[in-house]
Amino acid sequence: MSRIDPQFNLRIPADLKSRVEEAAKLNKRSATAEIIARLEETFEIEGTFERIAPGASISGTAGLLEDMHNQLEQREDEARFDAMAANAESIESHIKSTDRRMTAIEKSLEKVLGLLQKS
Repeated sequence: MSRIDPQFNLRIPADLKSRVEEAAKLNKRSATAEIIARLEETFEIEGTFERIAPGASISGTAGLLEDMHNQLEQREDEARFDAMAANAESIESHIKSTDRRMTAIEKSLEKVLGLLQKS
């Protein structure tokens, strides 16, 4: 930033000024550079939301994010349900197969018992 850039004087609460100064110190830049970086970031965020949801206001982003989160959870729930349904079908198939084998074993045992009783 050069000295010929326009100035923008504003009043901010003391606690916010302290937070800006602390953040600037952590990010190794001046308080002015910190404010500019954070202000630019908010415009980038607005641009991102405008691309995601044209016409949505930034104040409505909490609702937008909640809707996106709910949609994701719904898809995850559907995927879990599909996996459980597939697992249930597999278990049902194994039970039917086991039942058929048990029926065959019972018939074989009945034949053996019948032969043993005749002898």
